[in-house]
Formats: sequence, structure tokens, C-alpha cells
Amino acid sequence: MVTIMSSSRRVPADAGRAVSALKVSQFLVLHVIGARGLLPPLPCQVTKWTGSAWTRLISGANNLPPVYSTSNIANIAISSNGDVFIAYPNQSYENLVFRLPAGTSTWEQLGVAGDLTPAGAGASYYLSLAIDPKGTPYIMVTDVNSNLFAYSWDGSAWTQLGSSSPARGFYFSFALFGPQQIPSFAYADYTTSYPCYMQYY
Repeated sequence: MVTIMSSSRRVPADAGRAVSALKVSQFLVLHVIGARGLLPPLPCQVTKWTGSAWTRLISGANNLPPVYSTSNIANIAISSNGDVFIAYPNQSYENLVFRLPAGTSTWEQLGVAGDLTPAGAGASYYLSLAIDPKGTPYIMVTDVNSNLFAYSWDGSAWTQLGSSSPARGFYFSFALFGPQQIPSFAYADYTTSYPCYMQYY
């Protein structure tokens, strides 16, 4: 059975005019990245659906840096233990990843600005997050020439998967496939715009 939320259950105005990403966790909690306000830079918020109302994941202000774009270049993922991960670019289009450990109220930045920005100024225009069963985050980004790159977090630093870009494309989605959690992604080919699928081995 599919339940459709009525218009009275839309994300509240203070959660933002731009809903950049949403995710349904195994706990059936809906988290939404939203940018509040009209013109960048804008405060970033994450809200959740309690079953009857929308509420901020962290009440009041949080320690997230502002959002400089209200387009869809943001992503959210949730680990099996309830940790929330979000990713979006800063003003220089350097990708940032933050983790909110379950039961806490302070976002932790994983790495520093520039770690996930391949060579080329103003690099990343798309990104996609995935979390393995152990809670390890993976992210796929592009460089300024639409070359795709994937990284994994080892607990202290980001490590690139492979020695070079496996493909060139855009509008991609990254996932960990099957029991072996094989890093995989679907994307639109840069030259033909045809949908393609690849795996890392």
C-alpha cells in the first residue's frame, strides 16, 4: 500500500523553499535537507517526519555552514545505526560531508574542504552518498570536466577508489550493491546522454 502525504503535511516554510534531498531510513523517519530564506548564503537545516508533523532534527541553530546554492547538488544518507550524513558544496564548490551521530546534536565534518574536490576550480556540480552496513560513507563527485570520482572514508581521511576516473558523465546515483557491497553507479554518459551502469572491482 502506498500512502500519499496530503498538502497539509508539506515541509514547513522554515525548512526551506528549496528541498535538496530526502531519505527514508529503516526507522521510517524522513529527513530533508532544506535551505531557509531567499538568497544565498542560507542556513542549512535537516528536518524529519515524526508520523504526524515535521520537526527539525536539531532544535534551534546548528553548526552547519551555509548553503550557497538552492539547486539539487546536495545529498543525504542514513546508516543502519541511525547516524545521518549530509553532503553539499561550499561557496567555492568544494564538497563538504558532515555526520550527525545517532543521539547527538552536533554535526561532525569528515575531512576538510578540498578533500573531495578533484583537480579543477569550481569542480563539483553533482554528488551522491552511500553508507555501507558498517557505517562507512562513500561519495561520488565530478570534476569540472564531468569526470566521475568515488571516495570512501577510512575513519580519518577520504581515499579515492581506483587510480583514475572510471567514466565521464552527469546526473549520477551511487550505491553499494549486493552482499559484497560493491561500489556501483548509474549515470548519463557525457557524450551520448545514454544511461549507463558501472561497478568498481
